Amino acid sequence: MLTGKEIRDRITDKKQIGGGHDMRKVEDLTRPELRQIVRQLQELLFLDSDKSGKRFWNPDKEWDTEYLESLATALQTYSLVPTKVQRIPPLSTV
Repeated sequence: MLTGKEIRDRITDKKQIGGGHDMRKVEDLTRPELRQIVRQLQELLFLDSDKSGKRFWNPDKEWDTEYLESLATALQTYSLVPTKVQRIPPLSTV
């Protein structure tokens, strides 16, 4: 199984990920960006095609490392892939 770094390195070199900037915060995405990201992820995970090329939604679609790379690429499009190790603050409790 590939690590996140290995997947990221296979997609592109580090300088290109997120345009060299820090990873964007999800809450900074616009509503249209969120819709597009969810649409892309949903299609990558569940949209399939039969032998004739007819597309259909498949809840049992099988995934491999190629799909992980595709998911990372979709997130990279919106600068949602970390460019470096980043500490995150603990989750606040309510």
